[in-house]
Amino acid sequence: KYSPDGSKLAFIVDGRALHVLDISDSNEESVLDKIEDALTSDDDETANLGVELISAETVSESDRMEFSWSPDSSQLAVHLSPSPYVEQIHVVQADGSESSINVSQSGFYNGMPQWSADGRILFWETSKYGTKSADGEDTGYTLNGIFVNNRAKKDFRDNIEPPEENESAPSYAFNANNIEYREAFHLPFSTTVIGAHLMGDHLLVIDMYSDPSGEYSTRGFSYNIRTNESSLLFSGLPEA
Repeated sequence: KYSPDGSKLAFIVDGRALHVLDISDSNEESVLDKIEDALTSDDDETANLGVELISAETVSESDRMEFSWSPDSSQLAVHLSPSPYVEQIHVVQADGSESSINVSQSGFYNGMPQWSADGRILFWETSKYGTKSADGEDTGYTLNGIFVNNRAKKDFRDNIEPPEENESAPSYAFNANNIEYREAFHLPFSTTVIGAHLMGDHLLVIDMYSDPSGEYSTRGFSYNIRTNESSLLFSGLPEA
């Protein structure tokens, strides 16, 4: 995935390692050629795969990693499994300058990390507040969000509008200070999330739900994280 500012490219190597390559001085064709050459090279010393942010040794399962760029292109949120049956969300600096931060901090399933459009909130899918079957298996999930730092929390609570494109923006870089006191929201019901996007106060969700007959359908709804009100956008579409 390209960073929002177009200067970097993040990609997964061998299903388990996350790398970022600086492409600020390259065109798209040359970047893709470099990556192809590196991935097919037999010489590890000459292969240029950029900066390794998450090493394969810290990930237990292949092809489970998901990631998303922060809006300012400085950080990535990563879903990884450091050991069997453990699913975590980490935040890592795009330049690899610091160790990753475990932001989910729970033994529940955590996946699908996303940033709000203004960069103030990081949210993800979790089984922490979801429904379970009689034998303890997860049957539904919710979305949980935290403010990236105390400045982001204050600006949201004070209803400060994000700066215009030509204005200087405050720092919404994620940090590990007092994470447990920075909860922004959690979706108050359990569902099967297909996709979600947070813009301002409005969390847009597409999910699957079952009717009384047990048939599954696809719907979309909006949830206001400030007022806790929801509104249906569409429903009854075929199962995705």
